Amino acid sequence: MRILLTLLVMMSFACASTDEAYRRLLESPEYRKTQLRVSHLAQGQPKSVAGLIEILAQSPAVRAITLHVLLDTRCRRYLPRPDRRPCGKAVWEMIQLLDFDVKFLRDQWSGEGPVPPFVFVAFKRQLLQRLNDPRTHDFLTALNAGLEHQERRSQAAHATNLWSSTVHSFGAQAAGVLAILMQDTSAAPVHMEYLARHDSQEGRFFTPNLLLLGRALEQLHERREADPAAYARFVYPTDLPQTYNNIYHFYVPWHLAEELVTRGHAPRYAAIAPFLLGVTYEFITAGADLRYLLADPATLSSQWKARDILAGHAGALCGTQRTVPAERGQVALIQQDTGRAVRALLGAL
Repeated sequence: MRILLTLLVMMSFACASTDEAYRRLLESPEYRKTQLRVSHLAQGQPKSVAGLIEILAQSPAVRAITLHVLLDTRCRRYLPRPDRRPCGKAVWEMIQLLDFDVKFLRDQWSGEGPVPPFVFVAFKRQLLQRLNDPRTHDFLTALNAGLEHQERRSQAAHATNLWSSTVHSFGAQAAGVLAILMQDTSAAPVHMEYLARHDSQEGRFFTPNLLLLGRALEQLHERREADPAAYARFVYPTDLPQTYNNIYHFYVPWHLAEELVTRGHAPRYAAIAPFLLGVTYEFITAGADLRYLLADPATLSSQWKARDILAGHAGALCGTQRTVPAERGQVALIQQDTGRAVRALLGAL
């Protein structure tokens, strides 16, 4: 009953683009209760990641509120007062667009630890739609063939750029297609693990497309491991002044910013929301526990994480049709002074 009531509350805020609806969201008992739980989790000892997962496991509604609490904290920390409410509203609509889900693998749980292992997916409905689209079948078939052909050719030869070929197949939807299909390009993509356990009936293209996507992700991962520079030239737009570590840190913010603009958000806030999503992720995962759940590190030792933050910034700029500047010391600044760096990057949005 509690989950049902929570979902009903959240449905009443599904169109939270108006000030009144957004105000009711923030003042709802469920929001305040979740906010308090997150605050206690951030202050408690030990600061266990499992505690956060337990909150996220409760329901889609609680997951959405929890993510909003985390991101809205950064809106209020890094932005001047007039920007904070529009930032929070854009963040809330972005969370609806993310449409993320968690599936717990209870059949693989030995009973040790506080929660079972889990996999998750973003853009759940859009991903299922793409995997049922015959255009996706043609696109992934051509992508796999091109990658396999390139593997057999000399290293001096250049493959067709992934961004260019996606634009050719999907036009203005290209950033969304790459954000949705390529949301994890690691050796074990979590969205593929999620889809392997998806049990609803799908159309005739779903299974073939799922196999093609798995093969494409495998080949992309192999290419990245073998030659990171050639991989970067292949997966990013050729007019970018620099490339980044993981394509999903670039294309996901691009897609989200584009979508927020189409839903009426000013380009500045449409860019800020997905940028802060990446910043929050990188800061929280900079600690082995949850010390940075609501607080942020003063410095960031990882150059890799700093570059991921810049990837999100570049994607947000592209998603709002603005030029990405060349990198001029931002990686070093992020590592040395995160607060100053984030405020400077926000100022450029």
